[in-house]
Amino acid sequence: MAKLRRLGLPLLVFCAALALIAAAGLHRPLDYAAFRAQFADRPDDIELTDEIRLVDLPYPPGMRDRGDPTLFRARLADLLTALAADTANLPRAVVLDIWFSKDDRGLEPLTEAIRRLEQARVPTYASFNPEAEGRGDFDALMREHAQPLYENALSGYGHTLMQLHRGILSYEREIPFQTASGTRYVRALASTVARDLQWPDEFSATSLVVPVGSERSVDERTVTFFHEGEAPSGGQFRRPGATASAAPALRGAVVVVGNMADDVHAGAPQAGPKLVAWALDDARRGHRNARVPLDHAGVVAGLILAMGLLTAGAIGLLFKFVPGLQSRPALLAVGGSLVGLALLVLTGAACRAMGYVMPVGLPLAAVLLAGLLGWRHAAKFLAAGAAEGTGKYDVFISYSRQHGDWVAANVFAPLSAVRKPNGQPLRIFFDRTEIGIGEAFTSKYMWAIVDSRVFVPVFSADYYGKNHCRNEMDLAFKRHIDKRLRIAPLALEAGAVPEIFSVLNYIDVQAHPRFIDDIARTILSAPEGASA
Repeated sequence: MAKLRRLGLPLLVFCAALALIAAAGLHRPLDYAAFRAQFADRPDDIELTDEIRLVDLPYPPGMRDRGDPTLFRARLADLLTALAADTANLPRAVVLDIWFSKDDRGLEPLTEAIRRLEQARVPTYASFNPEAEGRGDFDALMREHAQPLYENALSGYGHTLMQLHRGILSYEREIPFQTASGTRYVRALASTVARDLQWPDEFSATSLVVPVGSERSVDERTVTFFHEGEAPSGGQFRRPGATASAAPALRGAVVVVGNMADDVHAGAPQAGPKLVAWALDDARRGHRNARVPLDHAGVVAGLILAMGLLTAGAIGLLFKFVPGLQSRPALLAVGGSLVGLALLVLTGAACRAMGYVMPVGLPLAAVLLAGLLGWRHAAKFLAAGAAEGTGKYDVFISYSRQHGDWVAANVFAPLSAVRKPNGQPLRIFFDRTEIGIGEAFTSKYMWAIVDSRVFVPVFSADYYGKNHCRNEMDLAFKRHIDKRLRIAPLALEAGAVPEIFSVLNYIDVQAHPRFIDDIARTILSAPEGASA
């Protein structure tokens, strides 16, 4: 139970930090960058197929302010009539990235134009708006649409809820809605067209991640149907920068119609008709470039938790089996995090082999957070003196700075002349030589004590009243009790040894002028290697 209580706070911090990252959306750029890296072709190299064409139909000035769709619907009817009349240039299908509300003004000529296309065997599709009033219930939603048009005139319809971020388009192939008799599914507009035109589709997933290619290729396949002033008819096709031109070559193409300037989806910097065009392009290619997002909430949550636990486990194993890292919390955390990152990469590769794209933002955050918390835990463990230690130093000299010159001359210098049986000098931690300007003073000496075999405190009247001396002595005494360190105390004067350390056998330097010989013998008799 005590161990669980100790782990409770780190787990709480871990979960809270991940929740904040997720709420702020900080992980999404990494997710989409990983999605882009999954595709064989660079998105900018993907060209829109010639079978997809776009027609820009601008909104009449002030249409939104007036709230009257009559003029726009008349102009759309004019466009559809022009397409039906050019029998030598008939498209294969017309896709309207436009939804029609229940406002019946201007619907009659539009319905007639759609029927002309149907008579010419050109199916016409429109967008279904799942965010109209009554959302969630299909029957209520349909009542907000021009129901006779959707049910009797159009060949089909579909939703256009799409998200575009950093060149990656994502959407659901079907959205469920409740009805009085059960559940009704509305396909994505591109999926509806692909099904009716019998395009090959072996992609069974319900969610898709699709790269958006070169916008230049979209613009090259786009023309504008332009009307003068408030004219409801007499529109002409125009290329960008041109005045008027003949109808573009649309024979056999799927023509996407919409407003390029104003119809921008929420969260997408490009016009809606362009996103529909890219979704159609991907469907026409049999979803060759599509991937399945690994977006099941339970799976993603499990992945995040697994990455955090595996990283923490790696840190624990390194701590146990690589003693040299026990006194290096930062290196320990980096090592564990690298193991976590390697596992994340392997997991991503396995997902890719199965046709999935794995969101990496939150799992990566889990790895880094686990590494940070592992560093904090290891640092606290080190401060408690429980780390194994490496025996890097033969002796650690602790003293009050007031007596620094005496210690340097009478302890450090003589010990520096001592040689071990193999002829090598003693490895001495003396802060004047071991801690450089700008280094983390406390961390450096705490690590050094853990990595030392013998601790030599030079007790003076002011020694234990100094914060750093107190920290050093307390840590060394803990390790001495645990038999991880030997202590060989020196006393500069009578009564200098604090009462709590009276159990230690100390040497009175005034009574024993050759005290350095005794200290040297203690150091040379201590086991080599890890501190003991």
